[in-house]
Amino acid sequence: MGTSCTFYLMSSTPQKIKCFGGIFCPAHLLFLILWVLPVSMAAQDSLWTVPIDSITIKSTRLEFEASGTNTYAIKPIGLPSGASVGDALNESTPISFKQYGPAMLQSASARGTGAGHLGVNWNGINIQSMTHGQVDFSLIDISDRITYITGGNSAMDGSGNLGGVVQLDTKIRDQNGLHGSATAAVASFHQNKWNGNLRFSRPKWASFAEVIYKKGKNDFPFVNTASVGQPTQTQVNNAYRTLQLRQSNQWMLNKKNVIQIHYWWTDAHREIPPTMATANDQAHQSDQAHRLLAEWVHTPRPKMTIRTKVANITEQLTFQNQVIFSHTLTTKQIIDSRLAQKRGAHQMLAGLFQSHEKAFSDGYDQVHQRMTSALFLAEKIKLSPQWQIAAQTRLEAKDFHQFIPIYSLSAQYQWKHWQLKSKFGRHFHAPTFNDLFWMDLGVPHLKDEKGHQGELTINYTQKNQSNNFSASITGYWLSVKDWILWAPDAFSTWRPANSQKVISKGIESYITFQQEYKKLQFNGQIIYALTHSINKESRQPQLIGKQLLYVPKHKISGHLAIKYQNLQLVYQPIWIGKRPYLADNSKYMPGNFTQNLRLAYSPKIKSTTLQLHFSITNLADTRYQTIRYRPMPGRGLDAGISLAF
Repeated sequence: MGTSCTFYLMSSTPQKIKCFGGIFCPAHLLFLILWVLPVSMAAQDSLWTVPIDSITIKSTRLEFEASGTNTYAIKPIGLPSGASVGDALNESTPISFKQYGPAMLQSASARGTGAGHLGVNWNGINIQSMTHGQVDFSLIDISDRITYITGGNSAMDGSGNLGGVVQLDTKIRDQNGLHGSATAAVASFHQNKWNGNLRFSRPKWASFAEVIYKKGKNDFPFVNTASVGQPTQTQVNNAYRTLQLRQSNQWMLNKKNVIQIHYWWTDAHREIPPTMATANDQAHQSDQAHRLLAEWVHTPRPKMTIRTKVANITEQLTFQNQVIFSHTLTTKQIIDSRLAQKRGAHQMLAGLFQSHEKAFSDGYDQVHQRMTSALFLAEKIKLSPQWQIAAQTRLEAKDFHQFIPIYSLSAQYQWKHWQLKSKFGRHFHAPTFNDLFWMDLGVPHLKDEKGHQGELTINYTQKNQSNNFSASITGYWLSVKDWILWAPDAFSTWRPANSQKVISKGIESYITFQQEYKKLQFNGQIIYALTHSINKESRQPQLIGKQLLYVPKHKISGHLAIKYQNLQLVYQPIWIGKRPYLADNSKYMPGNFTQNLRLAYSPKIKSTTLQLHFSITNLADTRYQTIRYRPMPGRGLDAGISLAF
């Protein structure tokens, strides 16, 4: 019998839950040893004076996915201080978002799919909630390297990623020595934001630490369109406070072995404002997460790499208003091991995956758990300097039964400035714990969502010393059978059911350019998305052929940046077309056009860079909502100072 850990829950009835024994709880001690050991050894300078060859840690997954898959590095430049990863994705990708308001719940829809169909990986580990399947992007601040991988990637990343994957990778190593930055900013509606980070690098050891703190009353004025006379009111019960700590270490044992330890703690408290049509019920929500990850990278030969990751994730969510108190505790343990090898024109990736999820909630009748196991294999072949093809397959099982095969095939052709990519695959998505077990409403016998998808991309790129230009257009098709939808049954009780077949098809296009003219530098991007996501089959005939809720058919976003020496001006527009808020498409949210403007001055003083920045958000004071009766703020100001050394 293994040891165990105990969690005590603050609820109306004191309860406790034991987490997993066996190999997992001793792993917690191993994590602590590996995390603290490099810090304690850092003081012993003599240990780090031995020069060794530089070791570069690359993402095996991204290297392999280069064939047939569209991968975009997200580098936001026009956003105000304290912007979330969701804000960056909204500006730099075709993904659409729903949001209650600034710093409030932010959920995503990629290619017309649901919020739980967009995978989110932190250093290669999926961090989606096992209870509701989503990630609240408002709780993820911009600091990591962000990558968006389009389309379903279930064969590599596991089930559920129908719309794509967002990867968050921590940059640990920098130039040798101590480097860091600090930012302080104030914004309209009584908002304050601070963050600071430090990177310390030696030839054999590197460490990174970051602290982020944000708070605000969020008491912005809005026009209440649901009230008689449409009066101007002030948003109430809308304050927030968020504190995050991230710490990572990289320890190079020798040329063949590297250990990395990552820790990410989040503590957030947010009031939930009433809608325009309801009274204030003093609702508030607290979120806390501990994410701990250890990774061992072993390189026995120059073209062979073995990566083994062990992770533990604990999340707590507490919601309370004048009537309801709900507490949820979830734990997830993950082991992921992958072997990558390259031989001539062939590249192979094979791996094993195991996760154990456990959840307790006041909305469940008991503690529920799920074991997921998987074997996967991928092969990429370079047929010629122009052609390469890849095949991936994965066999995934839930609780050691219900084995489900997944596969994808992709190809890529390169000719001068042109590139042609294609991909086709099978996917599935398992029901969440809430779908299965929530109170008396969950349906334990729900089927998995399953289907196929394909895409075709044409890229054009031209570069020279002063001018870079690239353009791409992607056409995609996605079919999902047994789509899980919460809807009222014959007794008007909301329950989940496999009630739909959804077909999503569309076009995504990118235009990016960089131009230098004398001392001026221009940088711009335009993104257009056409999304046609409809019910192909439904138990409710009136829904057949209708666009899914809150999915816009059209979206245009991008930015234009002009830089002159130390001065930079960035203009960032986003236009989102109308979106249905009733399932039969009889009512729509109107389209909206918002704009941000940012001015930054960055003088460099010896080895230190000082930046003064000023932003105007919602420049034209547009009145809009992303969710019906959930107002968004009008024009706001944001000013701050940053120091980097």
